[in-house]
Amino acid sequence: MAVAVDSGGTQPPPPPLTPGSTLHASCVGLRAAGGDLLARAQHSGHIRADLDPDELIAAAYAMAWAARQAGETAGAQARLLPLLVEGLAARPGPSAANGPAT
Repeated sequence: MAVAVDSGGTQPPPPPLTPGSTLHASCVGLRAAGGDLLARAQHSGHIRADLDPDELIAAAYAMAWAARQAGETAGAQARLLPLLVEGLAARPGPSAANGPAT
């Protein structure tokens, strides 16, 4: 299957990660470490409790993609990262999204 890219051409999708490969092991480790950090931030009340590790990774990938579409300028990256972080922050007041994760 081919997918369209910005240049107007097509490019095949990336190959799936092969279990047991070095890249796969790195991705598994990154997901585990990210999940642990997220759980600690949620427990401390700094990050909204309704976010799961896969959503966090998807949001980070989306931010990286958006920065690339903006020309990967340092200014774009400097503006997008605070937007992502502030959007993940827990907010005071009654909400199912706030409070420590259980």
